[in-house]
Amino acid sequence: MLLSVEHVSKSFSHKHAFSASHRHLIIDDVSFQLAQGESIGLLGESGSGKSTLANLICGLEYPDSGQILINGQSTTDKKSGKKPLSIVFQDYTTSINPTMNVKQVIAESLLLGGYIPRAQLQDQVSALLDRVGLSPKLMNRYIHELSGGQAQRVCISRALATCPSLIVLDEPVSSLDVPTQVKILDLLEKLKDDLQLSYFFITHDLQLVCYFCESVLFFQQKTIVERCQTADIAKVKHPYAQSLLNAVI
Repeated sequence: MLLSVEHVSKSFSHKHAFSASHRHLIIDDVSFQLAQGESIGLLGESGSGKSTLANLICGLEYPDSGQILINGQSTTDKKSGKKPLSIVFQDYTTSINPTMNVKQVIAESLLLGGYIPRAQLQDQVSALLDRVGLSPKLMNRYIHELSGGQAQRVCISRALATCPSLIVLDEPVSSLDVPTQVKILDLLEKLKDDLQLSYFFITHDLQLVCYFCESVLFFQQKTIVERCQTADIAKVKHPYAQSLLNAVI
């Protein structure tokens, strides 16, 4: 199994000026698995803890209990080396250093994967831009000089630079208009087929999940309340899942 999330919980400490600090539970006993080549959607409302779960999967934060395994290795195991995953964030304006041009942004990720001769660096950046449908002529531009769709394609090319097996997509199209959303999702689907990728797609939009994913996890009150294949979405039983379905019918 490519990704196994096993009974994971996470809380954060909150301290107020006139009271003792306390722990606030964000993720509560979450378990699921994701196979190689699979696209799973995590559907939940804003502020429900979805991004925290993404950070846990990527090893940016550690769970309080439970474990997360990538190809059988724990994300908390510092000796396991480079993890075969990348992440694409919702807000490209904050996930990219504004002082770096497109070439520098992608080259930074390429260099994380190991030594690359500088003579080859520009060619590899060009190839990654071409892979996501961007012209190498954009290489010397900065993020604020690109459209939203172009900027998110740069983020996708940066994610591809480390040759991942799994890409975590944290609300990757929510800041884009609908036609651009479709183009980005179609690009991701093509990349999935071409590169044998797997996706963990986080969103609050049921229609996007049905368009893009094979199965969906309904996330409410800090945990997963139902899982189903998107082809069987009309058969959901949990009240929260039914309410989301009814809202778009």
